[in-house]
Amino acid sequence: MAVDINDQKFQVPLKRDGQYIMCKLARRDFGRQRQAWWKGQQVDELAICRLHVEFSHDPDNGGFPEDLQVCVDDTGSGLPTRGTGREVADQVDLRHVKGWIEKCRSHHGDACETPSWLENLKPASGLRVIDVVDQKIVPAMPGCRYLALSYVWGESTLVLTRAAALKSNIARLGEEGGVATLNLPQTIRDAMALTKGLGERYLWVDALCIVQDDLEDVQRQTAAMDSVFSGAALTIVAAAGDDSDHGLPGLRAGSRSNLCRKFRLTEKVSLLTIDDDQLCGSTWKRRGWTFQEEVLSRRMLFFTPTLVSWKCDLDEWNEETILEPKDLKDDFVCRAVGPSSRRFSLQKLGRYISDYSQRTLSYGSDILPAFQGVMNRYEATTGERLHWGLNYRIIDMGSSLMWRLDALGDNDERPDLRKLQLDDRTTIHMRYPTWSWMHWRGYVLPLSSALESNAIFGVLDCSVIRPELDFYRLMSDGRVELLAPRNQPIPAGVPDESLGRFTRPPTRLWKGLTAIDGPVLINPDNKTPDDDDGGLVQEITHAQPDLPGRPIPVYDTGRLVFRTSHARIKTSSVFSRQSQLGDHVDLHLQLPSRVVAGSDDWHHRNEFNSFHMTPRTSRRLFGRCQATRELVNDGASRLLSYVVVGENYAWEQRAKKPRFRDPQRPAFLNVLIIEWVNEEKGMARRIGTAVFPEPEWMALDRDWRLIILE
Repeated sequence: MAVDINDQKFQVPLKRDGQYIMCKLARRDFGRQRQAWWKGQQVDELAICRLHVEFSHDPDNGGFPEDLQVCVDDTGSGLPTRGTGREVADQVDLRHVKGWIEKCRSHHGDACETPSWLENLKPASGLRVIDVVDQKIVPAMPGCRYLALSYVWGESTLVLTRAAALKSNIARLGEEGGVATLNLPQTIRDAMALTKGLGERYLWVDALCIVQDDLEDVQRQTAAMDSVFSGAALTIVAAAGDDSDHGLPGLRAGSRSNLCRKFRLTEKVSLLTIDDDQLCGSTWKRRGWTFQEEVLSRRMLFFTPTLVSWKCDLDEWNEETILEPKDLKDDFVCRAVGPSSRRFSLQKLGRYISDYSQRTLSYGSDILPAFQGVMNRYEATTGERLHWGLNYRIIDMGSSLMWRLDALGDNDERPDLRKLQLDDRTTIHMRYPTWSWMHWRGYVLPLSSALESNAIFGVLDCSVIRPELDFYRLMSDGRVELLAPRNQPIPAGVPDESLGRFTRPPTRLWKGLTAIDGPVLINPDNKTPDDDDGGLVQEITHAQPDLPGRPIPVYDTGRLVFRTSHARIKTSSVFSRQSQLGDHVDLHLQLPSRVVAGSDDWHHRNEFNSFHMTPRTSRRLFGRCQATRELVNDGASRLLSYVVVGENYAWEQRAKKPRFRDPQRPAFLNVLIIEWVNEEKGMARRIGTAVFPEPEWMALDRDWRLIILE
């Protein structure tokens, strides 16, 4: 069938090198809609297809789109329209948006209104919203229905000087018409107009609903972003442009480029061009704060440069394709985000951290608050607890410390200081601890929980860790607080026949006393754990400087304290290599001959394929190493310190039912590579990770130490 594509907009040439250019239309599977269970049966399934355009001779196609979709022009023709295209006008038809809201409400019900991951959600304390009718800031009353805006600020001074709630103007903004006195950026103005156009009254916008120069208010509100965005009936996503002045394309006439082109096939059927997905490449998708806003939202309305689309827990709809159900019996689900009960499951956290680590932040100190909402929901949903972004209750801290960065990436340390205001308004400026992924700038490779998810090391599908050590957090008064007891119940999901593998000998030959009574005083003379030599706390601004002797509230110093086995190993060289799990670092270790003697047979059987002797007295250590740049690039030999943080019980899922590896094989130890800040005091920094066979660790010259990990 011939289709005229010699359109002036695209200017596709008819010939190349004297030969006609041939156009091939190939079917491409775009997605599938499956009908919801109706009266106990799955009634139907519909494949959504596109036409992929391929040109011969690989010409410069003048920007002609690679994908087309069929459009039924005569809706009364009897031809099926589900999954076909529709023309996108210059302005968005709000009737579509209202229809999406109503269909989600009536068809999805509690699945989107009160999904399981909203359990125990508490309203944000002191929440404010914009009354778009009276143009003022008001307190959000209990049960208040509001929309939320997710957008990018761009130049922060632009927002702060033009459209921010400050101590000096918050009272005026609470008066009728007060918001109208501000020179609001276009995106905020459009969001307010959209809210009113949808028949809603209240809108949450961070710049106006958080007092930006009140640290206490900022700290309280940003710590409750899960309540803000999960509580919103709909999140408006401004995913076009680089700043807050770009607006919402399609809301106003002439505010978006209408790239949709139509090519007629018959009287009733045409082909429509399709715009490329512009969400993934948007500035909004690259920003750090917007990550949790997307994860935490129940329903989202996306505005990209050329398209408006909808996403909720059960459906995805957009302007250019007819995907909406006609009635309750015809309820289809298209490319949904998946069962809501798994949105904050154990295996999701690692993926969230990995994706979030690739986002950008204007202020690196925001790395924790910009992820706090995700951590709040994760804890409430799973019963797990997080400490500086790491699990410590269900998954022991020793296992969580084995996170790793892409060793060949840009993984510099984060110099930014976290600003924390205590109850008495004393302000603490402190570095993020090196043992947390939050300390580092770079791509955090996908993490695994100890129960499920992708591989941790090599071919392993899972690793179940039975805590061997006690980990404590160090408080500012020298007290130590145990993060989680070692004698915890066996985690759910572990095969019953494998529980015996959790029962280890009562005495570990490499272990000593693990309990710490405290206090742990780094500076005994001053009776304080803070120390000028490498301390995490950089500055303390007292709320009442005229009372220098007045004690300040106790706070977490960010240090991790534990007793463990330590060994020094001469590292002869460092080099990088690639695997299916990404780039990492291998370490050549010079070990005593007694360590490697007689271990050849076992190493031929092991499945790590990285423990081999080259030469006899050295070994390449299989280390997923997040190393400092100097350690990676400098191949010089040095003496490094290694400390055990736990035991690694490997189990595999090659068969239909998970099973543990051969129990006769030696155990592996999870080990951190550390750099001493002050060895006399036991203060150290985390610079890498490794997995070590327990028998070989036992053969090393070891000592039992108190470690204060910064």
